[in-house]
Amino acid sequence: MKNVKKTILNKFKLLIGSNEEFKIEHQILNTFILIVTAAYLYTLPHNFFFDLPLVITLINFISVLIFCFILYLSRIKKWYSGAAILFFITLYITLSVNWFLNGGLSGSVPCFYFVLIAYIVFLTQKTLRIILIVIFFINITLLFKLEYHLPALVVLYENKQKQFIDVYVSSIVAIILISLLVYVAKKLYNQEKINTIKLIEQYRYNGESLKNIFKQKYNLLSIRERDVFQLIIEGKTNKEIANQLNICEKTVKCHVNKIYKKMEVISKKELINYNSDI
Repeated sequence: MKNVKKTILNKFKLLIGSNEEFKIEHQILNTFILIVTAAYLYTLPHNFFFDLPLVITLINFISVLIFCFILYLSRIKKWYSGAAILFFITLYITLSVNWFLNGGLSGSVPCFYFVLIAYIVFLTQKTLRIILIVIFFINITLLFKLEYHLPALVVLYENKQKQFIDVYVSSIVAIILISLLVYVAKKLYNQEKINTIKLIEQYRYNGESLKNIFKQKYNLLSIRERDVFQLIIEGKTNKEIANQLNICEKTVKCHVNKIYKKMEVISKKELINYNSDI
């Protein structure tokens, strides 16, 4: 059972991409495209079962093909912004068409708008979130107004029983899709958190190593060279160092060259940067 679960997770990761390939928002986009594609695939037999107009099935089938192409652009071609825009345009158009062909406000399509708004609110960031929320409310407002003023556009169910079953099943599917989306997003964020902690630990380890190397090099300096080193770090010129230590400038230059050699640097700037990095 564990091997089967591991195999499924590996296949899923292959579809949405790894942390090394994509940023987390890109992985979530790939996940959402994949989930929406699966949802539209579900509607194909669903529509036949409820004897919905054939045009709905045709539209949804074309939508699945378009979503697969968008997933290819996002996952294989690694095109984030363009794929996201194309995906949401296609999604809004197909949901709007299905709204009228599938019972309008009393049909099953509003259930899937909850999946859409869940993605937008919880899993998008900054400018993209604002743009998508604005488009979402414009889209919903237009659908309500058109249905109110032109009710003849809405294709109604044959009977109440079909309407009830369709809306009920679609609600369950929508809840599953939202749960799956949140679960995957949580897993991705946790993985990113683990990777960040590992990266911090690696930096800390590297920092400790550099400090040890610095100490080893610094211990090679004589007492006078350490005095000169400290004044270099403070930004003093050779002349200022000579005046402060009561030695000639030529002697200072000699100490500086020895410091460069022992600390393995070639300039004052590099020496100062090296010290500040530690």
